[in-house]
Amino acid sequence: MDVTTKEEAEAVVALNKLERIQKIESQINRLSFIPALIFAVMLTLLFVYKFVMDSDIDAWTGLLLASANIAAIGQALVKRADLQYQLSKLKYEQ
Repeated sequence: MDVTTKEEAEAVVALNKLERIQKIESQINRLSFIPALIFAVMLTLLFVYKFVMDSDIDAWTGLLLASANIAAIGQALVKRADLQYQLSKLKYEQ
């Protein structure tokens, strides 16, 4: 796209900024589903382990599942905080 005037250049910059804001907001929205998804996966694994494999869940298995759950959700929250920081910089920069 050829830009010939200052107004067109400002419009292109504003459009690119809006596209980046929309992309970041969609990424934040997708990251909000991570805790529920991880919980569903954990319950599925517990169900398979308990009823399909017909064995008791020992302490180490529970600890492993809990630590994996905490790590995955923590990583998603760190990524979400980083995206929110980027979003606030884009929205409120002068």
